[in-house]
Formats: sequence, structure tokens, C-alpha cells
Amino acid sequence: MTRNMDVLVIGGGITGLAAAWRLQKENEKGAGIRFEVAEASARLGGKASTIARDGFLLEEGPDSFLTSKPAALELCRELGLEKELIPLRPNKTVYLYSGNRLHPMPPALMLAAPLSLKTALGASALYWPARLRRAFESWVSKGPGRDESIAAFAERRFGKEFAQTIMAALTAGIYAGDSRTLSIRNTFTRLCALEQLHGGVFKGLAAEAESRADKEPAPAFMTLRGGMTTLIEALAQKLPPQTVSCGKKIGNLIGRINDDYAFPSSTQQTIQTKTVIAACPAFEA
Repeated sequence: MTRNMDVLVIGGGITGLAAAWRLQKENEKGAGIRFEVAEASARLGGKASTIARDGFLLEEGPDSFLTSKPAALELCRELGLEKELIPLRPNKTVYLYSGNRLHPMPPALMLAAPLSLKTALGASALYWPARLRRAFESWVSKGPGRDESIAAFAERRFGKEFAQTIMAALTAGIYAGDSRTLSIRNTFTRLCALEQLHGGVFKGLAAEAESRADKEPAPAFMTLRGGMTTLIEALAQKLPPQTVSCGKKIGNLIGRINDDYAFPSSTQQTIQTKTVIAACPAFEA
């Protein structure tokens, strides 16, 4: 049996569901896009999974999202979840394991850019020469503006030890990736913008702090009262039931049929589609 569609979304995690939601919004305007989300596992959500146990919520995957990147907040508002948004507790301490001991990370350090000289010098995970090098970031010339790896950007602006110790740990914790291979422009976008607009990260942070001196600071991280699964459930409820399938694994490309891509599936269907959105892990794509 063959099923024809315009867009096949492979993967029912937050990326795949958000993509499907955009397609559905176009359909509400009369676009008439035939699409399906195919999820190989028995549930939607991918890495996002919330467990309620003994009065507590346990997150098996992401527990929040950055407010400095507005897409997640906008999505929550579109789905009617604005009243469910809550900030993370600001006093939560994060530790970095280095040199056989745990080092507390100052909150201002968590996005790799301290808000003061005191914060720059107070990172105990770094030796004193590295702290001093980092504190002199404002005297480093502005880069050419082209994309580079996270590690290259961090070493250029803050020093080699900072890049290898703190920036590598932040990249692994946030993106589960290697700072030597991931793009700074597509991850720590704000740091690039601060350098290009103000000539340096510290200079940019100082300018931002001055501009909002009389405003209450916004929380850096937000989550949902019922856990991150709330977002997954809200997306699934907004999509027509026939557009989402769990337990449906998509096989390797068979070939092209009348300019469409043809894929086998675990449900014995052959899927012909004009467009494919691979919202699954890279090693499975």
C-alpha cells in the first residue's frame, strides 16, 4: 500500500512536532499541505520526558529553555501555555568537575560571559593566569565576523584554558556536543552579536546592563508548571490525529518515483513524499 503526501516529518520529538505545527498553521490558512509525523518509538517527545513521582516532577531530558532565544516562549504562547510558564529557581548552583574536585559556577558565568571583573576573576575552575587572561577580554580586538567553532571563539576572546575547561563543559552540558566542531554562531549566538555590535563580549554586557538598569532582570531560564512534557502534549493535541503516528519507523530511501521520494515503513506502507524533514538524531538520519 502506498501513501502520498507533501511533507514527511521523521521524528516526533520537539523539533518534529514544532515543524508539524508550522505546517498545520499554514493549513489553517488554506494551504492544503498533506503531512505526517512518523515516530519510531511508542511515544512522542524524543528526549523530553517528565515523570511525576511522590509529589515531585523528574525530567529525564531537558528541564527548561533559554529566554534569550525567544522561539520557545513564542511557541508556548501560540499553544495557550503562557500561564503555565514559570522561571527556574535563581539560586540553583551548578558545579563543574575539574582537577578532582567540584567548582561552583557563578550564575553569571553560566552562559560563558561574566557580568563583572569580580566574576571573571572568581572562577575557581581556572588557574590564576587563565582568570587574568579572561578578565582582559575587553582589550581583545573584534573578530572579522565570520563563523567559527565555539572553541576557536572562546580561545580567541577568553584564552585557551577557558575554552578547554569551561566552554567545553558548557557545550557538552547544553548541546551534548564538542566545542571544537559546533558553530558559535548557531549555538552561543548572543556572544557573537555582543562582539560584533560592541567590540567585545564584556563591553556588550556592560552596555546591556546600563540600558536595563531600571528594569527588573528577566529570568534566564523558563519551564512549564507540569514539566516539559506539557509542551509535547499541547503540540500533539493541536495536530489532527491522522497526521501523527507512533511506532512507525521509516526505512532507507528506496528511490524517486515521479519526482517524489519513496520510503518503506514498519507499517508495510510505502510513503511517497515531495519533501522530507529529518527531525531524528543525526546518526539515524
